[in-house]
Amino acid sequence: MSRPLHQRWLIIGGSDLEPAKPMTLRADAFRAALLSAGARGVETQGVPRPRRGKVMRLLQRLTRSWPLSFEEVMDSLRIYCSARRRRFEAIVATSPPLSCAIAGRLLARKGAYLVIDVRDAWATNPYRPRRWPRLAAAVESSVLARADEVLVVAAARTGYIPSSAVRARAVVVRNGVDYKALPEMTRRTDRRPRQTGVHIGRIYGLRAEVLHQYLASESRPRFSFLQIGPPLGHPEIRDIGERPHRDALIWAASADFGVIVSGSVYDAPSKLLEYVLLGLPVLTIGPRPALMNEVPCVELSSCSLTAEAVLTAREEAIELAKGLRQSGAFDRVGLVGQWLSQAPRWHGAREP
Repeated sequence: MSRPLHQRWLIIGGSDLEPAKPMTLRADAFRAALLSAGARGVETQGVPRPRRGKVMRLLQRLTRSWPLSFEEVMDSLRIYCSARRRRFEAIVATSPPLSCAIAGRLLARKGAYLVIDVRDAWATNPYRPRRWPRLAAAVESSVLARADEVLVVAAARTGYIPSSAVRARAVVVRNGVDYKALPEMTRRTDRRPRQTGVHIGRIYGLRAEVLHQYLASESRPRFSFLQIGPPLGHPEIRDIGERPHRDALIWAASADFGVIVSGSVYDAPSKLLEYVLLGLPVLTIGPRPALMNEVPCVELSSCSLTAEAVLTAREEAIELAKGLRQSGAFDRVGLVGQWLSQAPRWHGAREP
């Protein structure tokens, strides 16, 4: 018989100033699932963002590509100092930023069970290369190795973890979707002369290079491109700007297909599930993410963006989305709840 669930939890992740960001939504899912499972005390700790003077900004700029930047070190200390006077039985810390995982490790020295939730690459992130990558990988591996449990949002994400020992014991807890935020799906019967694709989120670093190379190609198909997120300023892209999460989904639902801009096969974009549950077929620009082997979706290719092909794919995608919405298979809180129910080995306080 399994022991009772830990009662006092701390969830570290997200920024106090960015309530709609993916890591904050993930932290909210953990909190809701834990409360639903019967935990009595669940606290959340965001990443503090104090105002920085000229010296602080200079130090951050100079150390940005270091294995641990000045800002990451300071964030770790701020989180630790904010929570060190409280005692917790279990801690869930997100990564990246690795500062959250480091703070979680420091706080767990009092005997708390430590879970590190790896949402993305840190040391091996191709979108933010670091100096001395081997040292950065050693730092990350050291932090992850000291966790009692390591979670990843997709099996494909394990390829980003530098330590083979940590990869072997990583547990997949998929990053789902809030079903209540999903707008109604709309069917289209008209065959538009120019199809509309939509992208939700940031496009930066390697992804931006991949996108600009694609847009510069003379042989690519022409379509209307909506960017919901930080503007790109490209003449062929209509920048909608940043929108609240619900509004972004409403905008996306009006498009003909969703766009994934990928820089690596290890990418696991959370927007993929949102596209699927909105009834949108998916066009990938760049390397095809391995996550698409784990999530059922209707794929488009650049050579099949005719009005007829997109309309047919949209019908298939809507039927797929209907079944997934009815099953609730990718509900964000439900997926975390499944992990809680399947992990009785660490329920309850540690043995002395």
